[in-house]
Amino acid sequence: MAKRVELSTVQAVSDLLFLLETHTEILLTDADKPIAKVAAVIHPQVPETGRVPDMHPDVWVSDDFDQQLPVKYWNNRTL
Repeated sequence: MAKRVELSTVQAVSDLLFLLETHTEILLTDADKPIAKVAAVIHPQVPETGRVPDMHPDVWVSDDFDQQLPVKYWNNRTL
C-alpha cells in the first residue's frame, strides 16, 4: 500500500525509513504533484544452506559449458 507524503513535512531520511516499515512504498509529493517514489527492498528468504534448488527453473546450462573453446574461436580475436 502506497502512502503519500508531502516533501515539506519530511525532516530526515529516517522519517521515510520509519514509514517504510509499515508501507510497501512512499510517494513523495510537492504541492500535491508526485515527484519521487521510495520503495523498500524485498530480500528473498534463503535457507541457511545458502542454496535454493530450482530457484530459477527456466535456466539451463549446456553439458559442455566447462569445455575449452576450439582454436578457431580464438582466431582473428584481439584482447
